[in-house]
Amino acid sequence: MKDLKTVSIYNKHNFEIAKLCTKESRYHVCDVVHLTESFTEVTNGHYLVRVESIKENPEDLPSRSPDDKPIAADKIEVLIPMDTATAIEKALPRNPSISVLKNAWLTGRSNEKATDIMTTDLESDRHFTIPKNGDHQYPSTKTIWPEDKNKVISIGFNPDYMKRLCDIFTKQKLGVVTLSLYGKDAVMLLEGKNTDTGQKTTMLLMPKKS
Repeated sequence: MKDLKTVSIYNKHNFEIAKLCTKESRYHVCDVVHLTESFTEVTNGHYLVRVESIKENPEDLPSRSPDDKPIAADKIEVLIPMDTATAIEKALPRNPSISVLKNAWLTGRSNEKATDIMTTDLESDRHFTIPKNGDHQYPSTKTIWPEDKNKVISIGFNPDYMKRLCDIFTKQKLGVVTLSLYGKDAVMLLEGKNTDTGQKTTMLLMPKKS
């Protein structure tokens, strides 16, 4: 690892996606948050969620010890157990005196055997040591993400409204839900059939400009 002009830091959004992990999968990567220099990501085998990291001047990050100074690397690969990621998210100060303290970062305590991630409110520091995973590696997800050149249509929507509709689909045991798109400015049609009664539920969601 080496010093760079900017370092990657990670806020609550990078760690709260641990809620989307699962311990019920036979795949090791489904119960960890994959942290890189550019993002954090999680998967359960059916969905993949990624949140970008933030770039910051290392001089703007406080440290009381030389070992706590932020470090950067050309390539960062850390597999954080979901429970540890949740603990880091909870340790982040909610209303710090300096906004940058809402973030965590890798410190100089990191070595070949473990990665050290630090949070601080200037009064007390928290260090989370994540051991290297040996032969365990997170699979490359680069090929899964679609390329912009293959994009057919983009539609904006209100995530709160979409969640409300999906909650109803789940409660009604509608199994597979079909989403039909008719244009970037047209309504979205969602429909599904109750697996017990055979009843069909149909919903429309209005598009929202981003």
